Amino acid sequence: MPPVEVHSLWIGESFPDWLPHCVASYIRTGHVINWWIYPEERERDFELLQCNEVGQRLLASPLLRLRDANELLPLELARKMFFYGVGPERKWQGWAPFSDWFRYELLSRHPGSCWVDADSFSLQNLGQLNLQASLLCATEKHRNDRRTIGAAQVVE
Repeated sequence: MPPVEVHSLWIGESFPDWLPHCVASYIRTGHVINWWIYPEERERDFELLQCNEVGQRLLASPLLRLRDANELLPLELARKMFFYGVGPERKWQGWAPFSDWFRYELLSRHPGSCWVDADSFSLQNLGQLNLQASLLCATEKHRNDRRTIGAAQVVE
């Protein structure tokens, strides 16, 4: 069975320390991971990745495909979609509205692929699940008051 391809996006602030570990977990469980980034935002992050063992192994893996997110949606458009929050305290600021749009755009252009959130961790290869459904969604409890979709797959 060929490796399951997964797609993920990181946009915005610098990589948190745990992010490369999340991406590496998909490689360890045998996935091909298409890591979508905006290169113009990530130069410093990738310099830092090359300075540590986890980052070096990650970047050397043949299962990692760094992808330019501008191919799907330009960064200028992404910046217009940043959500500045609700109320005077600016609750829930972030990239969530854009990330949703990016995810659905990607799945429409890459049917049969899987989307995984950048902050998710793989415990086993998704190919072992033998899914027959045409749509798979997994949710996570988020911000104590709502749920978000953390993984999605659409099969042709």
